[in-house]
Amino acid sequence: MDEVQVPFNPEALQALPYPVEPLRHWYVTPFGGVSLDLVAGQIGIHHRALEENTDLRPYKDRVFVTEGTDGKPLVFKEFHTVIPLDEERPDALSKSTLGEAVLPPQDTAAHLLNAPPIPGKGTPLILNAVLCRVAGRGGLTLSEGALEQFQEEVARVLMDLQQRDGLLE
Repeated sequence: MDEVQVPFNPEALQALPYPVEPLRHWYVTPFGGVSLDLVAGQIGIHHRALEENTDLRPYKDRVFVTEGTDGKPLVFKEFHTVIPLDEERPDALSKSTLGEAVLPPQDTAAHLLNAPPIPGKGTPLILNAVLCRVAGRGGLTLSEGALEQFQEEVARVLMDLQQRDGLLE
């Protein structure tokens, strides 16, 4: 019987270290960069990293993204749909070789209200999937309008705290 030759794939042997889940439905992963392979409202992560390291459901789950060093929202009032990065998005996939998060340039543009500068490559990001997962289990029903209302309330509270602490004039 002839032996079948299977091409060697070093990627298949490597476990992807990110994202890490320190708390249930909260993931930490480095920022991998921006890519035109993604559109506004999406966040991409290597497809294997999603399968191996998370319980996030591609195309279904939405996460709130914050910069891990200080907890400031990276993008106000927006949840991002989780997109698995594979060969169909080669530029984005090249920026998530270890499971890093990749954003579209539209979500990191300076025109966004109170948006901090684009994080540097490797900056830890927190992906918070608590709201969508609680809603998905039937423990809480959140419509699109309810999520928007929650986001607006969070932004208002943050603004109030910044004004109280003299960070905004």
